[in-house]
Amino acid sequence: MNDYLQHRTAFLEKARLELERDGRFLAAWLEGSFGRGEADGYSDVDLWVAVEDDVAGSICERNGAARAGTVAARREILDRFGDPAIVHEHHGNAPPGGSFTSSIYRESGLPVDWTFVPLSIARRASASLLLFDLVGIPLRSDGPLPASDERIERLGERYAFFWLLSVPAAKAVRRHNGVRFHSILELMHGALREVESLLDGETMVYSRYSIAPFCPDAESQWQALVELCNRADSMIETLRSAGVKAPERPLDVLPHWLPSELGQ
Repeated sequence: MNDYLQHRTAFLEKARLELERDGRFLAAWLEGSFGRGEADGYSDVDLWVAVEDDVAGSICERNGAARAGTVAARREILDRFGDPAIVHEHHGNAPPGGSFTSSIYRESGLPVDWTFVPLSIARRASASLLLFDLVGIPLRSDGPLPASDERIERLGERYAFFWLLSVPAAKAVRRHNGVRFHSILELMHGALREVESLLDGETMVYSRYSIAPFCPDAESQWQALVELCNRADSMIETLRSAGVKAPERPLDVLPHWLPSELGQ
């Protein structure tokens, strides 16, 4: 991985110099693992760039919510740093008014996520690493989430999504598809972890590692699924007290899919 590290270091230095010299860009910083101080030899680059408002219309242009490729103004910027072999966009990952472009460079295999935001709405995460800042970009608020209708709606959606996944997870065990089971179990753990964070009034902390246990056989898979569903079921009254319209007795569904010795 020495070549990868050398390319990544060279990219970051060139990004700092090139972007700062371009009058359209007033600040750039790293979020993700670099921003959290957790970068290792395999980390990619999560690069945010604040764009002068007068030119943000073209650089931050959204051509659909998700697509292959990018608009000409952003492609010109990406091309300055190498040959992007893969370019994909999903603007739902950017703040409203901004754009999100993922690229992987042919020469190094280096993935770079580019988030361009107009200066007027640019906010930097407290867990971020500045490359340069010519104007003093304010920090985003990472404090507790307000008790709002939006929060309650998100709690209800995440909780219902958790239970919706319980049946596909049980099917995967019955079909002896361990890979499928673990992918669903990871989603279930993520949904429940977000519910717990929202109930505590906190923003869920990202983890690059799996948060679901590895279950090598059907017995341990059933056990992991039942324990997780029981944990979720125990939260219903807390959710209702918070104003969430939680489903009635969702745990009733699971025994239909369990082995007879566990379904009672």
